[in-house]
Amino acid sequence: MAKGYVAKEFSSLSPQFKGVIAIVILGGVAFVGYKIYQGIKKSQENKDNRIEDKEWDNEFYKQTSKPTLSAAEMQSMSKQLFVAMDGYGTDEEAVLSVFNKMKNDADFAGVVSVYGTKELSSGTLNPEPNYKGNLLGALTSELSSSWLKKINTSLSSKGIKYRV
Repeated sequence: MAKGYVAKEFSSLSPQFKGVIAIVILGGVAFVGYKIYQGIKKSQENKDNRIEDKEWDNEFYKQTSKPTLSAAEMQSMSKQLFVAMDGYGTDEEAVLSVFNKMKNDADFAGVVSVYGTKELSSGTLNPEPNYKGNLLGALTSELSSSWLKKINTSLSSKGIKYRV
């Protein structure tokens, strides 16, 4: 009985109102479809980031040289890098100072491994999207080519084979 009542009431609506209802329903279906698509896309990105993080973990453990930094120092440096890049603007000097503290490949691989995958905010009211990924991707997203060159020069001068 309720179905018949709804159908009867719907059929008595004006064509313009029926059109509005149809547009709202189609919009809702499109929105749900978009959210499902975003979820699938984000799931794939997370899987890719986990694979990259695992590769850096493996790289860290394959090092022939021993790190000169303790685990706590690597954790601290990882946090310093995140803070320097998170939000509107990047503190390039702070980023460079962290890389200046690294002495060998194991230090570099350790900091990258500890950093893992993080989401950097682009800042309040900034139209740029947030960046989510590993340290190397974050650095290339946040720093100009001249700052990347300064970091790579610092790494090279110490015999570190990795580059950003």
